[in-house]
Amino acid sequence: MRVEGLDGRQLSGTVLKGETVTDIHEERVFWNDTFHAEIFDFRGQVHFARFDGCTFVKCTIVLDSSAEQLAFTGCTFKDCNIDHIDADEARGIVP
Repeated sequence: MRVEGLDGRQLSGTVLKGETVTDIHEERVFWNDTFHAEIFDFRGQVHFARFDGCTFVKCTIVLDSSAEQLAFTGCTFKDCNIDHIDADEARGIVP
């Protein structure tokens, strides 16, 4: 079954009989976690992930123009390749 998002792009994943489009993606929530020297590669896809009150230490965070649906609320970036996340309402990027 072909399933399209609101913008007309085909959504990845398989939809089985009885499932809805929201069943395809899960939102991953990280709360008050600390990440050390990790690489977060958010290029080229929709992620449905939120990081609330997390601390990133010596991490590499890669975002491109196609990364969507990410939230970094109340996060701290120490010695990372970025020091903040800029909001982009159209892509669902929340700082």
